[in-house]
Amino acid sequence: EEAPGEAHFEAWARRHPANADDLRQLWADWKLAVGALTDDSAPPPESPYRPGQVLGDFTLVRPLGHGGQGVVWEAEQRPLRRPVALKLLRADQVSQRELALFQREARAGARLNHPGIAAVYGFGRDGSVAWIAQELVPGGRTLRDRLDERRRAAAVPASWYTEAAEHVRSVARALHAAHERGVIHRDVKPQNILLTEDGQPKVG
Repeated sequence: EEAPGEAHFEAWARRHPANADDLRQLWADWKLAVGALTDDSAPPPESPYRPGQVLGDFTLVRPLGHGGQGVVWEAEQRPLRRPVALKLLRADQVSQRELALFQREARAGARLNHPGIAAVYGFGRDGSVAWIAQELVPGGRTLRDRLDERRRAAAVPASWYTEAAEHVRSVARALHAAHERGVIHRDVKPQNILLTEDGQPKVG
């Protein structure tokens, strides 16, 4: 028996027969990508950071997430009184190659200027901690959060499929713009797609 979301999608696809095959392929690809990239079974690492801690020009406010190499905090860049997303990497716990990749990520991001990509403000070191300061997207929500909401919903509105397709198109355009500048994002997944307050995606 089809899940409610599948049946709803099929009804929507049949209303657009000229594009139905392409829509079904996109739907299948989307489900595969979400299944492969949204595993959150790994617990967050014990953090050595705390709210109010000062790292260079930054004061940590609250944790936003974690990844394989480090953590991301909301912080305030004190001289400018600017809120930022601060990626932190313990330089004493990674190899020189990983540290070089982290620095290369910052330099690559700084070359990009696109509405669908979170801006990079800077890179530096504070003792044993390397950091990348990035645009803080208000709301702190990600595409992963949005997908989780849809999974928990009793019914999926028809507008969701249009919204999902628009998200894919926006992210694809942002990644294409990065590729045009010679920048390849090595970790595209729903957790790294930030949503603005009006629901527009930004690649982080």
